[in-house]
Amino acid sequence: MERIAHRCRDLFKKVMVFAEARASRPGFVQDVTMAEPVKEYLGTVSGDESRVVCLLGKPTTRAVLLAKAVNYFLVGEVLKITAAGGFEDEVDACIGIGTATARTASVIQTATKRPEFADFSQQKARAHLLKLWGLIVPLTNDQRAGYGQTWTELAAIVSDAQTLAVDIFSLPLGYRMDFPQINDPFDPVTMVNRDSFIKGDPQALKNNGNRVGLAITPAIRIRELPGEESCLVYLAEVLLLPSPSGR
Repeated sequence: MERIAHRCRDLFKKVMVFAEARASRPGFVQDVTMAEPVKEYLGTVSGDESRVVCLLGKPTTRAVLLAKAVNYFLVGEVLKITAAGGFEDEVDACIGIGTATARTASVIQTATKRPEFADFSQQKARAHLLKLWGLIVPLTNDQRAGYGQTWTELAAIVSDAQTLAVDIFSLPLGYRMDFPQINDPFDPVTMVNRDSFIKGDPQALKNNGNRVGLAITPAIRIRELPGEESCLVYLAEVLLLPSPSGR
């Protein structure tokens, strides 16, 4: 369990390093001319379409929004029980119920030992990469026609996530990855403040009524199957909204 938790932390750390290095500078023209699917995706990622312009307008929050855009995709599309879906009928039959079980883990683990599984998993990762690239490339500083260093770095992240997903669901463990919602009360038990402008003692931030402005990473809970109580292994990293008191 701890090994998986460590790999999740490492993955999200890589995403933040990527975003800080590869986020483009704010630019009004480039931002207003983004394709509609990208605008819609960023609206979903931010939790409030009206805040997208503000987040894009500052270099620090632009990088954070890029990180959230990548993380949101990884959690919603890659780090899923469907990571091994499509490989063979027995795997599909097990994951068709939509929840992790000890039986599912055993079947996926057996499938991963087949010689052709590695290529199958790589093809899955590439399909995810192409989809994610189309959603986040306008936020990056590498928008050339060809695929440059930004593409290469993002490919490594997606490949790591695909491998992690397969490994996660090869074990008899249950997982929950939840992003706090905008306006959720800040909770220092399950969240870490990553805001560059609103700082302070975590308990004081809670007492002041600060709320979530953007969840960058999810909170992750893991439990042993079947039926064990879940353990919080990763705190959600968040930006904050100003407290109602203004403190």
